[in-house]
Amino acid sequence: MFNFQIFSNDKTRLPPHRPHHHHFANIQPPPSSSRMMYSDYYQSSGDELEDAYHGLEDDVTCDEVPVKNVDTCDVSGVLLALEKAMRMPNFRRVEFQKVFKLENWETFQNVYGGDKDPFEGNADGHVVDPAWVKRLKISSDQTDDAVRMLKALLELASQLQRRFKASRKRIVAAKRSKGIKSLPDEIVAKIFQLAVEGDDEGGRQAKWISQTSRRFRNIAFGTRSLWTTLHSRYSRSDVELAIRQAGPDAEFHVYVDLNLLSKMRTFIHSCRPIVPHWKTLTLVYDKDYGTVGGVSDALGELSSLLGNGSRSLKLEQIFLRSGGIMNAVSTINANWPDNIQLWAPNLRTLRCSWFLPIPSIPLSSISTLVVMHNFYSRINIPSVRSLLKLLTKLPNVTDFTLEPDSIEHPFGNETLPVTECPSIKSFQLRLRYFPLKDFTANGSCLAILMDALRMPSLEEYSICIGIDDYYGTDKKSESAKWTQSLGHLSSAMLPTHLSNSPHKKSLVYKLLFMRYQPDEAPPDSKILNIPFDAIRGNPSVTISSFVRVLFSQRADDDLLRTLPIERNQLRELKLIGCGYMTSLDLRCTVDSLKLHGVWSDIERVVVQDCAHITREDAMSVIGEERLQYLEGHVTLERSRTMCYNIRDE
Repeated sequence: MFNFQIFSNDKTRLPPHRPHHHHFANIQPPPSSSRMMYSDYYQSSGDELEDAYHGLEDDVTCDEVPVKNVDTCDVSGVLLALEKAMRMPNFRRVEFQKVFKLENWETFQNVYGGDKDPFEGNADGHVVDPAWVKRLKISSDQTDDAVRMLKALLELASQLQRRFKASRKRIVAAKRSKGIKSLPDEIVAKIFQLAVEGDDEGGRQAKWISQTSRRFRNIAFGTRSLWTTLHSRYSRSDVELAIRQAGPDAEFHVYVDLNLLSKMRTFIHSCRPIVPHWKTLTLVYDKDYGTVGGVSDALGELSSLLGNGSRSLKLEQIFLRSGGIMNAVSTINANWPDNIQLWAPNLRTLRCSWFLPIPSIPLSSISTLVVMHNFYSRINIPSVRSLLKLLTKLPNVTDFTLEPDSIEHPFGNETLPVTECPSIKSFQLRLRYFPLKDFTANGSCLAILMDALRMPSLEEYSICIGIDDYYGTDKKSESAKWTQSLGHLSSAMLPTHLSNSPHKKSLVYKLLFMRYQPDEAPPDSKILNIPFDAIRGNPSVTISSFVRVLFSQRADDDLLRTLPIERNQLRELKLIGCGYMTSLDLRCTVDSLKLHGVWSDIERVVVQDCAHITREDAMSVIGEERLQYLEGHVTLERSRTMCYNIRDE
């Protein structure tokens, strides 16, 4: 650690202030007669303390030096040291109170270090050694000078800071004015495109851009893709302007507010000529501002308006959303109109955010389902059943993404029917901000749902857990409980019936910090235990974890007896983004595979972005013939479901 040694008794240093000219006398022991009257300790007055400084004005260290002869090299070195320290890579992580504590100061040690303080534990004062008084005087004056110097540094640093801020403001102002003038129209048009894309106000944004300046107007009117966002809240003139500027061949991204039925009717009437050109449709409903007949009636009226002679052959995606983006309480389970398939025959993707539609007839065209929903069991048992019912009405879904909220709680005494989903080939399970300490091992909503959901054709399974309640200061017993809860969670997400799927190709398991990443590595007592039977049928397994990874038997031995003896299919293991994994952790992972007798079957082990494992470390554990060591950083996605730009899919 960088250490400032500003203070010293070196006579070449800048001398301290000269003391006031009083007639001082060194403190001498009181005469023997006084000792008869007083104890060894006596109360010193202010005059007596000043007397203690008598004679120090003649000390060479207190001599004044003419200003023109002062050597400032040593003092200016403080500034150099300060600038050098603040350029250190981890400077902002340094705890200055700890680094600069009093015990680290040389001047403090000169006066109070060891047993030098004569007043330690003696409130009444003690007759002290004149040499100690001299050190106190010198150190006190030097500390005064240090404070004076630090005040000057602080004032000048603040002055520099203000100047930097002013310069940065001028740069920003230049970029906002003259900066954009230097950009070609093609680049400006691209910037405008990014500004309006994926926003339900995109149409209005385009209009506002066109009203800024003559140049912006020409660019906006010349860029048709800026005008492809329509919302039922827009005025009739704004809708007609957007349709006119987008052109006859445009594909539109449409938003409809189901709470405002009158505006919806006017909007559909204005849009009727371009309904065949709709590309995506987002439907928003807020329970707090509900309509008279509720959301089901609003959906029915919308479907009736669209089904009245209109067909949207280009419509590929519908996004159903409850309230605002952050409205996580008002979950909606609504009936889905029967004629959706008629006016949107090529619908491929259905995205649901706290809004589950229940079709009365199967929708055979949909192949992708993305669901984000609140499954808090005490109020949303119908939501779990609604999800399973929705899956039965989508017989051709191949890609299913589920991002549940409040699924860690007990489900209750009800049972769910086994739901076969034979078409699903890819399943992604995302647990955002998951409170691991609240997870119920037996009878959780997650475990009940995963046990009921059967996907016999599953090929690719991806799990992502964003831990919300990680604490690096847990005691050993708390770490053991944390590991146990994580093991139960793994077993719930990897039920035994998934182990029997004959079509498995890959398993991806990510355990991530959701809020922040601590500086210190997790303790060895925190472990991710993955059921071995869940990986042995997958040719490829990818793991990203911030704790040690072991492959282990399930906690319930009875379940193991029901599993068929399956030949090991695991051929490739990928360890990616395991930021805290050490060579010892890697060896423990490999040893757990050896314990199950499958290490010899593994042909390749990929190690990438594991900061504490060098190529040599990995080679010594894995062996050169199996190892594929890749350089480069990998960004681990925590959630795509929360991305509301529905054009990305």
